[in-house]
Amino acid sequence: MSAERKYNAEIHKIIVDCLADGNYRKTAAALAGISENTLINWMNAADEGDEQLRQFAIDVHDAETRAETDLVAVVKAKAIEDWHAAAWILTHRHDHHWGNTTKTELTGKDGGPVQVSGPVIMVPPESADD
Repeated sequence: MSAERKYNAEIHKIIVDCLADGNYRKTAAALAGISENTLINWMNAADEGDEQLRQFAIDVHDAETRAETDLVAVVKAKAIEDWHAAAWILTHRHDHHWGNTTKTELTGKDGGPVQVSGPVIMVPPESADD
């Protein structure tokens, strides 16, 4: 993308409408003719108190919330006639109870511990509430 466009009401509407349809922020930014980084910068500026972008950020969050609730309602309605839709909600929303979990155990030579060289970074599992 060459020169970035400045924030204006047209870009605001394009992004909010795109997000309300369930698209990702990156997609909404591209449709509006801006980079994803510009959108991120605008959202950060709103968080830091930029009054011009404050309502934009509120509208972005509202559009994403509406899209999610609308799409969940579609899946939930379909669940009445197709159990796969209900299973999809359960496995994605409550994966700690309903998800397909696979556990993999690694062992080293002769069943001993795996030898690791170099730095090891421990990453905690995702929260069950996410």
